[in-house]
Amino acid sequence: MKNYDEWKQRREAKKYFRSNNQFILNGKDYAKLIPCGLIAAIALGALLAAFGALIRYFTLSFCYIFFGYIMANLNKRISNKEGSQLGIFSGVMVVIAVYFEHVISLMISYNVSLGSAIPYALNSFLHMSLISWIFLLAGVYLAYMNCQ
Repeated sequence: MKNYDEWKQRREAKKYFRSNNQFILNGKDYAKLIPCGLIAAIALGALLAAFGALIRYFTLSFCYIFFGYIMANLNKRISNKEGSQLGIFSGVMVVIAVYFEHVISLMISYNVSLGSAIPYALNSFLHMSLISWIFLLAGVYLAYMNCQ
């Protein structure tokens, strides 16, 4: 009986710690973060794709660093938490924002539908220039470090 009471106390203490810990994301945090993060990623990607359509022959990949800063601050405000889990989530959202930038720029430039732009955008995303990859990694790093 004593072992059961100790086990029950440890379980309740662990449950209390996890529910009141600002570094651990739980299911309801992800339920808020995923839709808001996707909407923000699509909006940032569309904004950069629209600027890219206006300014041709010039790369706007330095804006990926701003994506990291914006995503980190947005996710910290939505969840009211910080930590490595939120940093990883913010970094993934930066990569998704850059992918949507490729999708929307293909839709604008070549006037294709969303269904046909997605595979071509994946190819375009994977074959970015070296400077674009450097800026993307810098944006992901900034998003991760800003959430710590």
